[in-house]
Amino acid sequence: MKRNPFGIETKVGASAGAAFLVSTVFAALHYWWHVAVPPIYITGPITTLVAFAAGYLAKHTPRPGAPLPPIVQFTGKVSESDVAAVRSAFGEAMRAQPATATAAAVPPGWPDTTAYTQPAAPPPATEGDKP
Repeated sequence: MKRNPFGIETKVGASAGAAFLVSTVFAALHYWWHVAVPPIYITGPITTLVAFAAGYLAKHTPRPGAPLPPIVQFTGKVSESDVAAVRSAFGEAMRAQPATATAAAVPPGWPDTTAYTQPAAPPPATEGDKP
């Protein structure tokens, strides 16, 4: 299996190379041959489209190893072996966690907890305030 010698993905390399090539062409036209190139709001989308097309048309990087397992279709029934397989795959993450939705906003014993749990009162109106 042949891989990219630079260690980057094939599609990424194709997109980056195309963007570099188009940018170099615009720079050469402008600085070396003194040709008027379009403004940046035109050359930017041109570079983007060429880079996107190069990445889209490039082949995927081959992956070593076993092929991916086929997609399992759910029939609406879960067997005990399926549950056991999921539990063994996820291990400790499948343990039941205690519910914390009813936890207090402030720790118990906090001074004057009612002052922090009541809605704030509006500021008092004064004589000098005008709408």
